[in-house]
Amino acid sequence: MRLRESIFHILPALWLMASQPAFATIMRELSLDDLSQQSSLIIEGTCTGLRTSWQQGALMTEASFAVGDTFRGRSQETVRVLVAGGVDTSSSPAVAMQVVGAPTFYPGEHVLLFLRPLPAPDDAYAVVGLSQGKFTLNTTNDGSLVAERDLGGIELEGGPDHGGDSAQPLPLRRLISELHRIAAAQK
Repeated sequence: MRLRESIFHILPALWLMASQPAFATIMRELSLDDLSQQSSLIIEGTCTGLRTSWQQGALMTEASFAVGDTFRGRSQETVRVLVAGGVDTSSSPAVAMQVVGAPTFYPGEHVLLFLRPLPAPDDAYAVVGLSQGKFTLNTTNDGSLVAERDLGGIELEGGPDHGGDSAQPLPLRRLISELHRIAAAQK
């Protein structure tokens, strides 16, 4: 009798666990060398605006950035970055789409981005490695700048930095020094 009662209580719990969606994107961890090699443009900049639109049946967000410094690629005053997902408030009810692991941006956000060109539109870019290619630059209590990543649901495995916590803040000076070292080694 106890076995039947146990099964009676366990089966609904198993059904609930099996019916829950998985919200993770599993990716190979990319080192700074990997991010740099896959990027044609590496910039430090500030998000100046966001615009969401439907493109080929998918909701896309276009983020505009005022470029402060360029570490790789052609120096530009502004850069447009396209990211899958966003919120369409023009329809009723509003429609939202989120891509797990895709970077998110907000106006005024200070970032360092590893970018690759998109085939269309002509002057737009995508972030390399989803959220792995976006570092948010923040000021600590002591006034120093650090680069932080929000991996946005990405589960990293097997990359060159495997075993480390790549979401930990990195002093910006050290990150820039590494970028210069990588650039010199790639010449």
